[in-house]
Amino acid sequence: MKKILAVLAVGMISSMAHAATVGSQSYKDNIEVGGSMWIPFGPHADSAGLPGVGVKGVALGQLSKISMRSVRKLTEQNPDYGATDGNNVTVVTPPAHGKVAMGNFNFAQLADSNAEVYYGEWTAHNDTAGATRSVYYVGKDKTANMPTSGTATYAVKGINQYSGNNQLNGTFTADFGKNTLKGSLANNALNVGVDAKINTAAASFNGSATAAGKTGTSQGHFFGNNAGSLAGFAKFDDRKLDTAFGGVKK
Repeated sequence: MKKILAVLAVGMISSMAHAATVGSQSYKDNIEVGGSMWIPFGPHADSAGLPGVGVKGVALGQLSKISMRSVRKLTEQNPDYGATDGNNVTVVTPPAHGKVAMGNFNFAQLADSNAEVYYGEWTAHNDTAGATRSVYYVGKDKTANMPTSGTATYAVKGINQYSGNNQLNGTFTADFGKNTLKGSLANNALNVGVDAKINTAAASFNGSATAAGKTGTSQGHFFGNNAGSLAGFAKFDDRKLDTAFGGVKK
């Protein structure tokens, strides 16, 4: 037991050292994202400091995060837990006899070789009303060489109450001279707009969001070389409008 606790302690310390892994979630009552802990064995074995997620009440608790890679690997090794579909969205829905405490995940990984970035949504098992729903993003290799002039356009996709055929699509434009990020993404049922200010020193953005006639907030980070990609979410008083998104520079 002492040996196992020592290994896990080293893993948690190692994960804290990877400051370049950043992310956030709309609510912390059930999940928390950040750098993963080192897990040397088991189905979630992986390195420390990777983009990870912790679910309250699972394993060592909310602050001990497993890598998003290993969550995806769980569906590859156990197809009855879910799968990654043609939109590159990993849908995790544990069966009633499985690890239902981990909840349901819908998340995507950005197709950008310069960074490992994920965005998605989580709900507790059997929460059909979405009262526990949280959206999130997490990635490693936060941009260290942010542009200070010029513009860039990002092809952005989003997840909101994902059902397999309702992925949101849109375009964001960053003006690095004016430090602004603006754009929108939509599907047949929802249009989400983002109007944010870029913080060059933090490689982040924060601002407002709009959807269904409501005003909310937006936040996120840039990842990879020269801000090659971004991820974040829009948050509203109505959790059903909360939308996670990610995009790669065109």
